[in-house]
Amino acid sequence: MSAIFNKLSSGLFVIRDKVLPGVNIIYEVTSNVNQSGYTELNVTYKTTNGSMTLSDGVSYNINPDITGAGVSTFLGLSDTPGSYATKKHQIPIVNTAENALSFSVPDNNIRYVSSAGSNTNTGKNPWDMYDTFTNALSDIVTLESPSDTNRFVIVCENADDYTESISVPQYVSIWAPNAKLIGTLTLADDAEATFKEIRTSGGDCVLKSAGTGTSKVNADIIRATSNARGIRNTATSGVLIVHARQIFVENGFGVGDNASADGHIHLNVDDIYITGTGTGISRFGSGTTIGYVHHILKTGAGTGTALLCRNGEIILQTHIIDTAVYFTTTLAGAVIKVHGLAYSPSGTSVRVPGSDVTLNLIDGGNQGLAVYVDRISGDDNNGGRSPEDAVASFTQAAAIIAAVPPSSSVRYSIFAHGGETYTESFTIPDYTTVIAPGVTLIGQITHGDNSHLIIRRIETSGSAHCLSHSGSALSFFQVEEMVNTGTGNCLNLPGG
Repeated sequence: MSAIFNKLSSGLFVIRDKVLPGVNIIYEVTSNVNQSGYTELNVTYKTTNGSMTLSDGVSYNINPDITGAGVSTFLGLSDTPGSYATKKHQIPIVNTAENALSFSVPDNNIRYVSSAGSNTNTGKNPWDMYDTFTNALSDIVTLESPSDTNRFVIVCENADDYTESISVPQYVSIWAPNAKLIGTLTLADDAEATFKEIRTSGGDCVLKSAGTGTSKVNADIIRATSNARGIRNTATSGVLIVHARQIFVENGFGVGDNASADGHIHLNVDDIYITGTGTGISRFGSGTTIGYVHHILKTGAGTGTALLCRNGEIILQTHIIDTAVYFTTTLAGAVIKVHGLAYSPSGTSVRVPGSDVTLNLIDGGNQGLAVYVDRISGDDNNGGRSPEDAVASFTQAAAIIAAVPPSSSVRYSIFAHGGETYTESFTIPDYTTVIAPGVTLIGQITHGDNSHLIIRRIETSGSAHCLSHSGSALSFFQVEEMVNTGTGNCLNLPGG
């Protein structure tokens, strides 16, 4: 049996059998062995379970004793303690010859950031972190070659504030779910970033300025104060995906683009809050802003606009809009389509001729009954209680409500579908709101008491009036255009 003896301490030996690798047997030594290299021995070692005799004539490799300071070996390896200098945060590995330790920095595609780190570190492990995202991104761009098959991730787990503006290159992601970025986050194609909060008082919180691919941002809070903008895609194509819990905007906009931007913005947002004169969602370029926002609200003295469309399309699934101005279109061809909205009738709207505004609405919190009208897909034999069960005329919708009837404590609403043209005359029941911002009606509308009307256009001829109110109580109307080609009036108020 050929074995290697390594003396660990006085009186103890370890036998490693080459025939049975990994089997270590420790025996108590009761005699002195003359360590003279390869020596023929005939020694019996006694154990509690018996004895073992090492026959004469078998070769053994007995390593020299290691004692004292300044030795040249460590457990038989040829490296020295002095070779550990400058190896901070590196990992020791036994070399191929199994006679020395080598040191290396972990070779992976993760870089770590912490405010407790240093810009002289490598960032390649959690105890050797960079101190800023700027340093991590700079080294990745300078020293590495990110690609579709060689992606990099920057990880930051602490909850500190990082005051810096950063640009995330293609094939790089940032995972910092507890950190706050104070500055601008710019995303290239196929780049992604996750932060607890992103905020700035000037410029953009999040920007995609170029590229034809997809970029993505995730944040609990995006806060644009003063005239800053929250989310902006100025690329001529490509997609910016936004996942956020809350977007706060003061005098800029929460989500938007610019006039030359044809790229898309996809939203999955819980809340947009307007605290000043700003806009929740703006669309200036010919692309599309589409997705889900649970509600867009003014806060405090906010006097801003929920939706502003100059060009392109805003297509939104939402629940509540409660702002000073609901929507504004500034050019013909602009499109706003909102679905699932519980519409509050306290705000105003501005719509230019030639633009398309479609509000498919649902019953709003304090309104007792909602009746839906759709001239194309509706039927006056339906009940009108959902968009799928819409009636075909305002006349039938008004008859359904008048039969209840409404009162000062329970108001009712009529919601019209799309931008269709209706040819009919009808009376709005008392305590009823008609919301038809895209509709043209050829005929006369008679206002009831305490009623409210939002409609795009009313046309009449002959002696009929576009809009008439004969009651004594206060009512409101918001009409973009009234045209009378006959002898009647656009607005007739015989009751004062």
